[in-house]
Amino acid sequence: MFKMSQLAALPMLAAVAFPMQGMAQEVKVDAHAGANLSGFVSGKEYVVEDKKNTVGSIVGVGVSYELKNHLVLSTGVDFLMTTGKYSVLSEYLTDSKLSYVYPQVKSKEVAVQIPVKVGYDFSLGKKMSIIPSVGAYARYSIASIKQNVTENFVGDNPNTFKWDCFVQHKNGNNQLDAYKRWDVGMLAEVKFLYDKHYSLSLGYSRGFLNKSSQFNVKNQSFTFTLGYTF
Repeated sequence: MFKMSQLAALPMLAAVAFPMQGMAQEVKVDAHAGANLSGFVSGKEYVVEDKKNTVGSIVGVGVSYELKNHLVLSTGVDFLMTTGKYSVLSEYLTDSKLSYVYPQVKSKEVAVQIPVKVGYDFSLGKKMSIIPSVGAYARYSIASIKQNVTENFVGDNPNTFKWDCFVQHKNGNNQLDAYKRWDVGMLAEVKFLYDKHYSLSLGYSRGFLNKSSQFNVKNQSFTFTLGYTF
């Protein structure tokens, strides 16, 4: 299990990832905000279906160090609102066919994320540059916003309820295990920088850990942000 002290230490990884002879030419700080298209990937085979990405948001602050060889080390702090939706099939046959025990499972979370990235600054002229980068992140979900979940019972009408995804739900034989708050994963990003100040970034991230050990789903997110570098 991760601790907050470990999360706070992640930016230090960037500082030791390269030899000291490539000392930073310049330290830059930026603020950015935008949208994400988030959801889940993987999932227990023949159980989890209809996974859908939905729109969330992102706001954060970044710090980057450009080295003499144009390598760029970056980290920061992002605050995310992520969402997800999928359906869950029963593992048992009803009238000789499979049926949905949860036709709709929705969740919404607020999380803090620390990325560590390595990129390269390609100059496209006097005012334009592009910085592709790859790296890793650590994320901790600090809150859940309750969402509607629909469950079925044999012979009964569907039941819809508000679910806090960090609290286990159990109703008769139906059960939803609580989601895990911690995640680590990989990310990739392309940043377009104009006049050294204005940026547009496109990114993708995918978690390594199962968000739900019950259904084996993992985090996934596409991001679009606009930023300003001071």
